[in-house]
Amino acid sequence: MKKLLHVAKYYPPHRGGIETATKFMCDGASEELFDVKVVCFSKDKSNEFRSKKNLTIISCFSRLNIFSQPISLLYIYQVIKKSYKSDIVHFHYPNLYSLFLHMFIKKQKKIITSWHSDIVKQKKFKIFYSFLEKMLLKRSDIIIVATSNYAENSYSLKDFQDKIKIIPYGVSSKFKYKNKKLTSDRLTVLSVGRLVSYKGFGVLIDAALHINRDIKIVIVGNGPLYEELTYCINKRKLSKKVYIKNEVNDEELKSLYKSADIFCLPSITKAEAFGIVLIEAMTYGLPIVTTEIVGSGVPSVNDDKVTGINVPPGDYKELAKAINFIASNVSVYSKYSTASRKRYESLFTDEIFIKNYIKVLNELC
Repeated sequence: MKKLLHVAKYYPPHRGGIETATKFMCDGASEELFDVKVVCFSKDKSNEFRSKKNLTIISCFSRLNIFSQPISLLYIYQVIKKSYKSDIVHFHYPNLYSLFLHMFIKKQKKIITSWHSDIVKQKKFKIFYSFLEKMLLKRSDIIIVATSNYAENSYSLKDFQDKIKIIPYGVSSKFKYKNKKLTSDRLTVLSVGRLVSYKGFGVLIDAALHINRDIKIVIVGNGPLYEELTYCINKRKLSKKVYIKNEVNDEELKSLYKSADIFCLPSITKAEAFGIVLIEAMTYGLPIVTTEIVGSGVPSVNDDKVTGINVPPGDYKELAKAINFIASNVSVYSKYSTASRKRYESLFTDEIFIKNYIKVLNELC
C-alpha cells in the first residue's frame, strides 16, 4: 500500500473551501488503498489524533498566529517525521511552512503541490517568499491548480506550466434538485464566505441601496469585519434588507442555500482564486452573480450569460443591476438556474474531482 502525506493548513471540521477540497482528496485516496496521513493546524487549543481505516489526521495546536500563519514546532516535527515513511508528500499552498518544509523531504520522495492561491496580501514580503516559492515549485513533481485561467495568469506559476495539472474542485450533492422558479414571495440573495476585505461584502452592502426593495440579502460568515459590516448596514438603514448570519451550522446553511433565489460572490481581488461556494450554490440550481477578477478562476466557474452574470469587481451599481435583471426576468432566471445545475453535474461533482486526483497519484506511483 502506497503511503501519502498531506501537509495542510487546516482540515475539517474547520470550515473553508481549501479544507473541503483537501478532505475530498484524502477520503478519495484512502478509499483507493492509499495509506493517508494529514498534518494540519488546530484551533481547538489542543493537539488531536484521529484515525479511521487508511486515514489519520494529526492536528497541531498553534498558540501563535502571525500574518494569518499559525506557528507550531510540533507541526514541523510531525511533517518531517511522517515524510520519512511516505511515498508521496502533498503540500497545500498558501501555507508558509511549505516553503521550507519541502527542503526536508528526501530526494527520492515524490512531491505534489496544490496551488490554491497566490499570496496577495503580504506584498511587503514578496521578495523574500517568492524565492522560496520557486524552490518549492521546482522541487514539486506535479502542481495542481483548479483552473487554467488562474494557472496562466499567476506570476508565481509562469515558469512551471509544464508541471501543472488542472483539476477543478468538486463538491457532493445529496439535494434532490428540482428546477427553481421565480416566486411571488420576497426574493433572497445569498452570499457565503469569511468576513474579510477581499470578499467584497462591503460592495454588496452598497449595492443593496440600488437593489429592488422586494429583495433581501443574507450574508453568511464569520470574520474580523463583522462589526464594521454591521455598522455599515445600520448606517445605511438597511437592517431590514441586509442580514449577516455569523453562527450557522451545516444543516442551517443547507437550508439557506435551498431557500435562496440567487447567489452572489462579490469578491474584489485575486485572493478569491476559485470560490467553492459557487459550486455549492450550483448544486441547488442558483443563478450566480460574481465579479470578473483578472487572473482569477472565478469567471471560469460562473459562465457569463450562461449560469449567471459577471460584473467588474468593486462596481456596486453593476452588481445591483445584474441582481435586479435576473430577479425580474422569468425566462432568464430559468435559463441560468438550469444551466447552473448542469454545469455542476458536468464539471464540479466530488466524483469527477476525486477521479482526477487519483489519476495524478497513479501517475507518480
